[in-house]
This record gives sequence, C-alpha cells and structure tokens, in this order.
Amino acid sequence: MRIRCYGVLLGLTWMLSVGPACAQQTPGRFEARGVLGFAAFPDESLLPHFVAGGAARIYLTRRLGVEPEFLFMYHDATDSDLVIVPNITWDFTRREGRIQPYLIAGVGLLRHYESYPHFKWAANTPTYGFGAGVKWFITDRMFVTPEVRLGWEPFLRITGGIGWVLDR
Repeated sequence: MRIRCYGVLLGLTWMLSVGPACAQQTPGRFEARGVLGFAAFPDESLLPHFVAGGAARIYLTRRLGVEPEFLFMYHDATDSDLVIVPNITWDFTRREGRIQPYLIAGVGLLRHYESYPHFKWAANTPTYGFGAGVKWFITDRMFVTPEVRLGWEPFLRITGGIGWVLDR
C-alpha cells in the first residue's frame, strides 16, 4: 500500500512539474485538477472502487486539448489499481465562458494489484473510456468539474474535481 501511495504522489508531482514547461512551449493555457469519485468494474456484479488522482490539461488549440491523467482506484485492502491515461478533450464552448461542457476520451494502462493470503498478484491491462463533463468556473482561475465516463476497466466512472488555470 505504501508503494502505491508513493506512486500516486510521484505521478501528481510529475504532472504539475512537467505541465507548465509544456504549456510554455505550446500556445494556449495549462490547467491542473484533482479528482475524487467512484468507478465500477464488471464482475458477477459491479465492483465499486474509490477514485483519487489528478490530471493536467494542455490546450493545443482554443478547444482541443491533451490531458494526461493519473488515478488510484481502491476497492479494499486486497484490490486496488493504478491508472495512467493520456486523454484528448474537446470543449464545446469558448474558453472565456463561465460554464464549459466538454467531451473526453482516452486509452491507457491499468496496473491491477490483488492480495491473497499466501501471495500477491499484479497485472497490466489496457483501459479506455469516453465521456463528458462540465467545467464551472467559480473564479477566473478556479473551477469545479463533474464528469461521467463509460469504457472498459472500469466500465463506469463518475468523478468530481476541482481545478486551477495555471497559465492563460
């Protein structure tokens, strides 16, 4: 568990340190956000997981962006996952609006960890998903963002986040 927590911190640190450097080379703005929520994996029934992580969006054009995302998903002490997904985003409205709906899709890697009484097991699985969200700006730089995604590993993901515009 301690190694996975260090992995989450390392991933978030990487996104927040590399992102601003990329944003300076690319026209547009840079946003960072933290997310919390729920994910469901298919099995005999849906296995619920708590989701925590972060993402950094870098705009390539006024509406098109790339968003690397790093997540930790936790079911119980015997079942957890680390997820890295590079996403593509498309904003429906101009960036100057207070409410900005968007589409998001990505393909990435899920690292699954399971513990049994006498051994531990880990495996890599591809993950993909698509969905929609809304950025609602509370101030000029701070926003909240509910988001829903469908896909595979996990099947359903509902998250909420808080983010900041770091570079305009």
